[in-house]
Amino acid sequence: MSLESWYKAGEIARSILKRIANRVKAGLKIIDICEFVEENIRRMGARPAFPTNVGVNDVAAHYTSPPNDTKKIPSKAIVKIDIGVLMPDGAIADTAVTVGIGVSKRTSRFISATREVLDEAIQNVKAGIRVGKIGEIIWKKAHEFGFGVLRDLGGHLIKSWNLHAGITIPNIPKKMTPKLKEGSIIAIEPFLVFSGEDSITSPDFSRIHIYSVPDPGGDKILERIYSLFRNLPFGLRWIKKTSTDIKFGNALHKILIEKSYKGLVRVYPTLVEINGRWVAQFEHTVLVKKNSAEVLT
Repeated sequence: MSLESWYKAGEIARSILKRIANRVKAGLKIIDICEFVEENIRRMGARPAFPTNVGVNDVAAHYTSPPNDTKKIPSKAIVKIDIGVLMPDGAIADTAVTVGIGVSKRTSRFISATREVLDEAIQNVKAGIRVGKIGEIIWKKAHEFGFGVLRDLGGHLIKSWNLHAGITIPNIPKKMTPKLKEGSIIAIEPFLVFSGEDSITSPDFSRIHIYSVPDPGGDKILERIYSLFRNLPFGLRWIKKTSTDIKFGNALHKILIEKSYKGLVRVYPTLVEINGRWVAQFEHTVLVKKNSAEVLT
């Protein structure tokens, strides 16, 4: 695969993320954010690589609107929007932004610090760097600003048709980690906590709205879903839009949960900062070069 498709994925992701970031305001329905992003990705000749994640305040990741979601953006909030673009040939772009709504100056500084941490990490990426060194750079820069990081979340290697391709880019220092190779494509995504201390997330199993099918295992329902999305994450909203021959809504949710117990379905519970503290996130997909990194998103 040529790099042209990866550049195009990045261009689509960048333009749509900028447009939705400018539209976020108090009272806006979260489902409207999700569907604006996903419909515009499709209009531009691509597909969403995963359901649009909208994390409000202490929600760090994996919240997307279920069908008929009524949740709205509060009058005071930080809103994380994480989007993915999948090209017809399998190239993927993954990017995120945090928007402040009615927040204090210190909270605004928290958001801008998260962006600066991402920029600092990217400036140090090149072929041969260990991913644990990137984590060290992120961690040190975050603490210079007076904020902690989420220790359990991080970036990832991306390959064709594979969003999380086996190498994690941590947000903390780690030893004996893999070196990045020239030509690799990675997503770097610092998650900072509105606190001087590092933290972790806790899964909220009452809010599971994202699923994937790694291997259908001969199951007829899962075979049909796999034919639509392969092994990439999907949401129930997509089933209604793409297929009329699969059970929809709560019935399908229950089926998928049951099949997850058998290891046939992977579920992605909403991840919440364990102490209820606000989380900010920025993310870019970058191409690793010999002596630098090129931002694709």
